[in-house]
Amino acid sequence: MNFNKKIANNLSEISKLNPFENSRKREIIEIRSALIKILREYQEMTLNEIARFFINNNRYMDHSTVLHSLKNYEIYIKYNPKLKKWHDFIVDSLFESGDYNESFIVKRKILKDRIDCLNKKNLDELLLYSKALASEQAR
Repeated sequence: MNFNKKIANNLSEISKLNPFENSRKREIIEIRSALIKILREYQEMTLNEIARFFINNNRYMDHSTVLHSLKNYEIYIKYNPKLKKWHDFIVDSLFESGDYNESFIVKRKILKDRIDCLNKKNLDELLLYSKALASEQAR
């Protein structure tokens, strides 16, 4: 099984929803959007590659549908907080399991997402730590 399919299967397992289901139900559209978001940002797939991935899994999609889903993801998570939790769980579990050889860009994205969740105290600590790392790198 390829890694993209593993991501989809894990997302389906925790949400109890099938992103490849041929449905326009809100919860299916939202879980599909979460999968698309992960594939785009962490697998760095193009819109056409994502559409082909869905087609290969018996769900017709084209690049414009993928784009529409990506644009609406932020709206979906406002009204369905579980969606963001599922997204974060998949990213944390799959991309830290060692099954995935993260590129530099993906590592930066994961770190940025985590920084966005820090409180002020932890952000201050991270800033001090990053200054120490940067000065060590400069030597």
